[in-house]
Amino acid sequence: MSTRRIRRATLAPIAVATGVLLLWPARADAHVKWFSEFDFRDPPLPFSEVVDGRFVVLLVVAAVVMAGLPALDRWLETRAPYVAVNDWLAERRHHGDAVIRYSMAAVLLITWASRALLTPELAEPADWIGWVEFALVALLLTGRFDRIGGAGLIGLWLVGVATYGAFHMLDYLHIIGIGAFLILRADGRRDVRGLGVPVLSLTVGFSLMWLGFEKLVYPEWSFAILETRPLLRLGLPAEFFLDGAAFVEIGLGFLLIIGLLGRPLALVITVVFISTTLVFGRVEVIGHTPVHAALVVFLLHGPGSMYPAPIAIHRDLRARMAFAGVNFVVLTLVLGVLYTATARAQFDDAVAELGPLPAPIDVPVAPTVRSVEVLPSPTGHDVIVELDGWTFAAPDDATPIDEAEAEADPTVGFGVLVVDGVAVARLDADRSPVWNDVDDTGATLQLFTTDGRRVRVDGTPLRLEIELDVP
Repeated sequence: MSTRRIRRATLAPIAVATGVLLLWPARADAHVKWFSEFDFRDPPLPFSEVVDGRFVVLLVVAAVVMAGLPALDRWLETRAPYVAVNDWLAERRHHGDAVIRYSMAAVLLITWASRALLTPELAEPADWIGWVEFALVALLLTGRFDRIGGAGLIGLWLVGVATYGAFHMLDYLHIIGIGAFLILRADGRRDVRGLGVPVLSLTVGFSLMWLGFEKLVYPEWSFAILETRPLLRLGLPAEFFLDGAAFVEIGLGFLLIIGLLGRPLALVITVVFISTTLVFGRVEVIGHTPVHAALVVFLLHGPGSMYPAPIAIHRDLRARMAFAGVNFVVLTLVLGVLYTATARAQFDDAVAELGPLPAPIDVPVAPTVRSVEVLPSPTGHDVIVELDGWTFAAPDDATPIDEAEAEADPTVGFGVLVVDGVAVARLDADRSPVWNDVDDTGATLQLFTTDGRRVRVDGTPLRLEIELDVP
């Protein structure tokens, strides 16, 4: 197939998506997650610190595992039950398009209802974005406007880039893959349709590898979750567990990119994501639904039949083993350099725009919880928390840090209520609306002074345990 034909098949829908970005009136204010466990003003680790002794050991172990997997793949292909299951799935590959279409329609409907952009983590930057999502739901459900639906998804991703920055939106590069999949699969030519699965594999694989490096470059973001949910560590030291989890994600993403063990891999990743859903709940379900839909496509299509997977370049088993092991090391190191460089650029931009992150402040005695009320409100629920040793300030009482020696009162400020690692409300002197639906559950309350300083006790960030009794 010629390059010109591919361009004709894809240029028009992508041009529509790009047009959405060009019509965006202006770059929205940066979305600084002051209310969550992370902030892009947190300094990222440089590549020289990421590549420590533990990283090198895990890289070597993972490379050896990658080198051995082509042998496992070759062995599985000689097993009659495995071949029979593959054939059964391949006969149903035509259902993959519908799985993607209806899954994305469900995600867009939920994000429209919750005023989010593509994922619960990102608030919609303008009201009309939600109505675009709602219109895309209707188009995708008809099954006749996949090109427009795919272009719309790409357009929304580009709006995310304009609002939250490219570095943040690379976490969701699989949305580009899903949009491209819908566009390509809607084409009547077999060679164009065949590009859908490779593009989807590449973008989903990249997203997994990118998120794996987030754990290595911003370890403190994950340590906060491991502190509140120690069972996740399986009894292992937090640093070792976090590095190991990062390499699992990096390895799974790499296997998707090279097209090795596609169907078993899709099943493994699905099981991993379902297990995390049991811990983190509905937000995890909504956020991972697009990836689950892509994994179903990989189960049905395997590596695809039109274009060979990268691993299939070599027929000889030893060549495949060398290809997998060597390229895993190369791609991991290259992506590590890219991630740390872009993370540093994001950090510099955030500090230049918003100023440095306020330094934490210590209190001699931790405040204690006096009472907690969850009250019905027209928008869901409000939360009122009273503490001994702490005064909640009014929302307009924030004081800027104009002088280096200026210090806030360490017993006055606001709080951030966190459930399952997700901030659900900012607490101040007024009734505080809960942003996400919550059930009777435990939560943690983080405290900040009026000038935004994180409150600590003996150098450790203060997290108060809160029990929510939802009426």
